[in-house]
Amino acid sequence: MPCPLDDLLRYEANELSDDERQKLEAHIAECKYCRETLNTLRTVSDSGYGELPPPSLRRRRLRTTTTFTKRLIKRIIRIWRPLDGVDS
Repeated sequence: MPCPLDDLLRYEANELSDDERQKLEAHIAECKYCRETLNTLRTVSDSGYGELPPPSLRRRRLRTTTTFTKRLIKRIIRIWRPLDGVDS
């Protein structure tokens, strides 16, 4: 069995069928690379690095970013508007 990174990700997320899980566990028992990869996935998972912020924080961040972008565009337009009629 070739080293199945997608299956390791699904294994860590508990998304494999019983049959798939058993086959992968047998492979992991024999494959040092997959054991190390799985340990790394668990370390990253335990660190919370890949977790998304709560929806309220995402909405607030999006609102802040959108407001900043709108203000920046308005400022650029104000700066460049007087130069609109100037020939180069």
